[in-house]
Amino acid sequence: NMLRWGFTDEEEEEVEEEEEETVWFRQIQEDGEEEEKHHHDIDHPHGEFFTLDFFLEQMRGEQHSDATQAPKRFSVDDLEFAITGPAFAILYQMHLQGNSDALRAITSKARVFARMSPDQKQALVETFAEMHGRVVGMCGDGANDCGALKAAHVGLSLSEAEASIAAPFTASEANIRPLVTLMREGRAALVTSISCFKFMALYSSIQFITVLRLYLLNTNMSDFQYLWIDLFLIFPLAVYMGRTGAYHRLSRRRPQGRLISFSVLSSVLGQTFIAGCYQCFAAWWTLQMKKFKCDNSCPGASQVCDPSDDEMPSCCLFLPLGCPTRPISSDTDDNILSVEATSAFLFSQFQYLAVVIAFNTSKPYRKSMVTNVWFFVSFLLLAVLCSLLLLLPDKLLQVLNEEIGTLELQPFPAKSFKWKMFALAVLNAAITYIFEIVVELMEKKREKKELSTAILSLMTCVLLVLLVFFSLSPFVLFASLRYT
Repeated sequence: NMLRWGFTDEEEEEVEEEEEETVWFRQIQEDGEEEEKHHHDIDHPHGEFFTLDFFLEQMRGEQHSDATQAPKRFSVDDLEFAITGPAFAILYQMHLQGNSDALRAITSKARVFARMSPDQKQALVETFAEMHGRVVGMCGDGANDCGALKAAHVGLSLSEAEASIAAPFTASEANIRPLVTLMREGRAALVTSISCFKFMALYSSIQFITVLRLYLLNTNMSDFQYLWIDLFLIFPLAVYMGRTGAYHRLSRRRPQGRLISFSVLSSVLGQTFIAGCYQCFAAWWTLQMKKFKCDNSCPGASQVCDPSDDEMPSCCLFLPLGCPTRPISSDTDDNILSVEATSAFLFSQFQYLAVVIAFNTSKPYRKSMVTNVWFFVSFLLLAVLCSLLLLLPDKLLQVLNEEIGTLELQPFPAKSFKWKMFALAVLNAAITYIFEIVVELMEKKREKKELSTAILSLMTCVLLVLLVFFSLSPFVLFASLRYT
């Protein structure tokens, strides 16, 4: 059989009559013009040809045995094919008989597939999906496209007729322009799903660290504090962050589509480590507060843990847990109204807000979060309320406790400690956002294959060093302020 681009009916009949066993292909240049016949010694009335065996050997990098068949300016990388349905049928039949090299080689270089029957269209989609491992999209407007639309990973019907039944998406206009919109929306949806996953993972991690920190002191957050975090803080942010629209321009980059990947795992694990370190520092800093009194469970109960003193009671030196004012009771519920529980609850609020901003990525896949009005307004409102709960004067805090009996917020002994805690929360948010940017930059370099294995390993080590530095920065800052 002879295969080439653009056979006429008469030529196809001649080929069938010849019943040749050699498969031939025409070489087409990028500008669509045929090579001149004098480029090599093979004289054929239809233009420049070479055997399929020769083509497959070139694809494998082998030297052809017959030098007379090799075009003088032949380059496999320059080849592009247009193939018709009858030619594809022969290649597919060879594939079914166990010889898949020809089908794999030609379809990897083919750019145009024309005059194909419905079964051939479906077989072509399956070839790209199974043999080449591609994610295949298909556009069609008639009943003859239904099989291919159903076999494709993404099918777009260009009409509301029969094709719309087989395709999961239907275009609003009879052209392929909605395909770009579909790709933009699909990539935005994928990025949003991964962002929501990371946010919920960090929500669980931060609350786990907070509760573990308090359980070590035999205390806990109140029921209203849990309700505030879950219902009024996490719920609206998780719902509205998914309403950000797709970016107006289609990016050449494909977003990360796997949860088990370098960018997702490094982001989740790194952010969890940062949140844990800042939680530990917040707990330690709370116990270093001036006029923080030890209870009877610690030596020197009558003394005060004052960092300005040259020598503090031994109970204040057990860090990072320090000397808690609790437990004063074996029942954890009796210890909720404490400075430690109040500090953990108020500080953890800002960590939830920090990670939701860090994970709310915008271009090249999504619009800015400012365009998401519901999310942006909710975030600003919650940020203001969390700041008020932390910075509220003691008298107003007492009134709030009386109005909401299960709130149980304990005023801090030192008035200036509120502003220190607020500054620590802002620093935590900044480090969280910077770390996420670093992870995204490393992922871009890795996708472009600009990073070799050695460089990627080196960058991972640098990332870990930066992670440790960012996490320990509050301790260094506190030590420098203390000694100055």
